[in-house]
Amino acid sequence: MQTMSSSSLTLSFITSFLFFFSTYARVVYAQESGSLQGKHGSTFSAVYAFGGSYTDTGNACTMTSLKGSFGANCQRSGGRLSNGKLAVDYVSASFSLPSPQPWLNISKNSYSATPGALSTATSGVNFAIAGSSSLQHKYFTNQDLSHVIWKGIPMTIQTQVHWFRNFLREKNCMGKHAHRCIEEFKNALFWVGPIGISDYYNVQGTSIAQKWLTQLSIQQFTKVIEALINAGAKYIVAEGLPPLGCFPLSVSQSEGHKLDQNGCAVPVNSAIKLHNQILKSKVGELQRRCHECSILYADFWKAYETIVMTPAKYHLEETKKACCGTGKGDLNFDPKMVCGSPTTSACTDPAKYVSWDGIHITEAMQRQVADLYLNQGFCEPSFDTMIKHKSSI
Repeated sequence: MQTMSSSSLTLSFITSFLFFFSTYARVVYAQESGSLQGKHGSTFSAVYAFGGSYTDTGNACTMTSLKGSFGANCQRSGGRLSNGKLAVDYVSASFSLPSPQPWLNISKNSYSATPGALSTATSGVNFAIAGSSSLQHKYFTNQDLSHVIWKGIPMTIQTQVHWFRNFLREKNCMGKHAHRCIEEFKNALFWVGPIGISDYYNVQGTSIAQKWLTQLSIQQFTKVIEALINAGAKYIVAEGLPPLGCFPLSVSQSEGHKLDQNGCAVPVNSAIKLHNQILKSKVGELQRRCHECSILYADFWKAYETIVMTPAKYHLEETKKACCGTGKGDLNFDPKMVCGSPTTSACTDPAKYVSWDGIHITEAMQRQVADLYLNQGFCEPSFDTMIKHKSSI
């Protein structure tokens, strides 16, 4: 009978220990970095998305109506106004689904009579439009407002509802065939991303009352969700707004005495807090009206604040300065020369930054926010509650 020498035993022990340690380290890193791919299996069959630039995966970019700098940005990042993926991309991946395709890409094929064009939409559609506004066109003309992102007058939130209804019509969801889509939508997740970001940016320094704007924005948000429920949607996430007053765009346009101890614009954040309070209440009201639905409020403010307060925990470092900008000032931001302008450049490691261009957040930040929504209880009720509700049916 052969026996192993002490040196062989030591080598074997070291090899086993190193293998175990490396495996353990990979697991811990995957957990800490918020690895989301397939985490929640195939709970949902599709994801349908609505919202603004924090959710748009290509519609506004396809329309070529963005200001030059933003057009350059979205061309480099797959149609997104960031340096990469958005929360809706990570949410879709968590349920083993591809990112929902922009509606304009699908409808273009459909209108060109491509056979089976809508078959590409079986895993979801993204109707969100970057820079879309709750304000109607007349406010941009009568008040001589210029838009942060658009060259001229932006699309309104209702455009997305109109596109969705066109989608229903093309899928033959009307009349006697409506039951087909209703059954299909029962297994889909509807993601209504932040609505109102563009509006709050646009009215800074104008005579438009922010309280009135808040009421209008919530009204438009509610119309989107009601349209979804009427079409048969059962599982809906309504995302609130982040503290826009802490973003470089708002800070750069605020007078010093209007900034709080954290350097955030107080008037802007006061409006956003009211917006979120009303939206959260409205989500609860919609839930009570639709007993068979599961409607969550995603607390963007709380998620953003949590990450910025302890950035190292989320593998981030720079919480105030934009990654992409002119390279000047404490914020690396100039509203006249935003990221994408000829005189701007990006930082070497965007994964360490919260802000991408002073207006939008980075892919790294989007991923962490999505992880907090999905796995850390930053939705009310929690995502687990929604998943259990669906699993029990």
